[in-house]
Amino acid sequence: MQMMESPNLGLSKNKQEAIQFIEKHSDYILKNQGQLPIIRKTIDWGLSRGQGKRSGGMVKGGMCTIMGKISYDGIDMSSFQELANEKSKALVFQDVNRCARYAAAYNLGCNHIESMCYAIKPNF
Repeated sequence: MQMMESPNLGLSKNKQEAIQFIEKHSDYILKNQGQLPIIRKTIDWGLSRGQGKRSGGMVKGGMCTIMGKISYDGIDMSSFQELANEKSKALVFQDVNRCARYAAAYNLGCNHIESMCYAIKPNF
């Protein structure tokens, strides 16, 4: 079995270099990404009773509305808040898969440009 050589991460200075780097080394990043930062958030949506009423055979209100305490798992992006400040960089936050790929590449040692290219690279 052939060992994969470790590339020099974080050296791309522009988008074109980063795209070429990611096309060449995306398999290495995928195989060595390690643990992703996971966060669990619990939201209390209110009382679970009385959210819908029947009146004249018709349902008034949302009988299937989410109510009570619900927990959600996601990628902890709190250490990447600078991405939320710029509209072009906030693209990462639009999809949980992009968040995971960005965090994996950045935590492995890629710089921001390489991590963004890895996050938005199609066909994963």
